[in-house]
Amino acid sequence: MSVRQYQESKLRRVAIMNRLSNFEHVSYQQLSEQYYVSRSSSANDIK
Repeated sequence: MSVRQYQESKLRRVAIMNRLSNFEHVSYQQLSEQYYVSRSSSANDIK
């Protein structure tokens, strides 16, 4: 994983956690479409 990919992944995780901390209901599919990543990447971001 390159530095850029790591930074993008980290920023994506922060954005997802912010949404969840506001009690926003989102699905893996919605996250995948919004951030242009696979469903499994979305799931891993939340773990």
